[in-house]
Amino acid sequence: MNGFWRKTGKPGVYPEEWLLLTAVMFSLAADSGGPPLDLEISLAPESAPFYELPEGPLRATTPNLCESNRIVWASVRATGKEKIKGPELSPPLIFQARVRTADGDTLAYGPLSHTSKTAAEEAKSG
Repeated sequence: MNGFWRKTGKPGVYPEEWLLLTAVMFSLAADSGGPPLDLEISLAPESAPFYELPEGPLRATTPNLCESNRIVWASVRATGKEKIKGPELSPPLIFQARVRTADGDTLAYGPLSHTSKTAAEEAKSG
């Protein structure tokens, strides 16, 4: 997750205003066995009480086999119901993607989100 941070005296604890609105980067890889896939990326149910996607679910398509990957961005906002701690975000920020294929829909889940090294360094130098 990328964002702009300011320095505080509490390492590893991020006030809600830091995550009021920030950008999250997704790197989508090509499906090695077929055509590009349509994705609808949203928050996993366990993250929904603490975060929101103000622009709604992100719709994206995986790259074709000729592309190495595709970068897409989404805006994320903390709801303020709990203090956000990091760099491994707590409460966890987890995304899910509804994958649409000719055979039907399925859900795929992403890993736990964390602050990038660049954002962490910016917070320290602040």
